Amino acid sequence: VIIFVRKYRNDGFPLGINPAAPELCREVVLSDQAIAGNLTPRKLRQGLVETCLRGKALRNLIKDALIEIHLERLNRQYHWSVRRDAVFNLGELRDKKTAPALMDFLEAERDDPNHRRAAIIALGKIGDRGAFSLIMKYLNDTNWQVRKAVVMALSHTGYADAVELLSQAIEDEYWDVRRKTATALGDTGSKRAIMHLFKLAYDRDWQ
Repeated sequence: VIIFVRKYRNDGFPLGINPAAPELCREVVLSDQAIAGNLTPRKLRQGLVETCLRGKALRNLIKDALIEIHLERLNRQYHWSVRRDAVFNLGELRDKKTAPALMDFLEAERDDPNHRRAAIIALGKIGDRGAFSLIMKYLNDTNWQVRKAVVMALSHTGYADAVELLSQAIEDEYWDVRRKTATALGDTGSKRAIMHLFKLAYDRDWQ
């Protein structure tokens, strides 16, 4: 559901705002010119803010409903593809209150590398600090794609200690895990990552 409000200034320039996206819900700065339809900048700004707030409330209502649906679909009574899609969607919603359910899913599905990978990536997107002690247990997983997922999850955290955690994957036996680790270390923007990146300079797969 998308609510879109569009107004036009006297010069014909369209002014749009999507209140379903909270990052767009900010004060709109207008010129001193009157708005077409006898709306002053102040009145239009007030109307946009009110519409934005209503849209944000609606967005939260829809988000909560989607979370409930996807959490229910984690149940084993559903086909594995439905459950994995639910994990992916919960990660995209990025709501920390879903982290405990995804952690339980990760532990319950430890025998399936595809489910392990999906749950780890979703938890990384959510960024709940409490999940990372569990995620780190899979840095030595037998499946290289699961190990790569751990690196991807750590790269989403932005935590200061992510560099030290990522450095453990520098010497992974699989080159794609090392490649992703290098990218993740660079993304941290930390000077501490440089010394670890030097190690990869001598990696044959990078020469």
